[in-house]
Amino acid sequence: MKKIIFFVLTFWLYSCFAQQQTIAVFCSADNKVSDSFKTIAHNLGALLGQHGFGLVTGGSQTGLMKEIVDGYVHATDSLHNLFGIMPDALKPFDVHHKKIPENQLLWVQTMHCRLTNFQNISDAIIILPGGYGTLHELMDFLVHSQFELIKKIPIIICNIDGYWDNLLQQFKVMEEHKLLHPKHLALITVANSEQECLDILINLSQSSSTHECGLNSFYWEKNKQNVLFP
Repeated sequence: MKKIIFFVLTFWLYSCFAQQQTIAVFCSADNKVSDSFKTIAHNLGALLGQHGFGLVTGGSQTGLMKEIVDGYVHATDSLHNLFGIMPDALKPFDVHHKKIPENQLLWVQTMHCRLTNFQNISDAIIILPGGYGTLHELMDFLVHSQFELIKKIPIIICNIDGYWDNLLQQFKVMEEHKLLHPKHLALITVANSEQECLDILINLSQSSSTHECGLNSFYWEKNKQNVLFP
């Protein structure tokens, strides 16, 4: 019965998200994050709300997750496109954002189920500063996009104050060692502000992706007809 309820809720959520472009924002839920990061997260939420995007987050009322939702709530008259997806493990701690309507907050059993739901309903993702959890979410979307196991969506890293500089440099090192193909690196779009994130979303929604990734490209082979690493 629990599985039936879970799939019914998932289908209902998906039908809601399908009404408009829904942006997933992954970020820190740590209250110790700097005030400048909090301001940018709040502003990004407001921009998404003002321009009619739906928003889905990890659902927390702490850290940058709180700020992104607060900004969104303050900028829109309706909350019917505001959603959260949280693991059951957090239920006892009562950390879910109270502005997210109860029937739009999806509780799931595992982090894997949580990411599957994000994949199913997101039209784009934005990565703000965060820790292991944010990296997990970014890498999950990148790998699934690399293999073409999910629909192609914009993956935007918001590199506030150079927060992600070292990670982006590591990706370049991987590319230089021919362990990451340029087409896979190109799955990432980098922004340096909340306004740039919005501009990228608007521009990408008006164009189609030209990335040719997926397992059929045999990207790990050197001597296939479609040579990726000459």
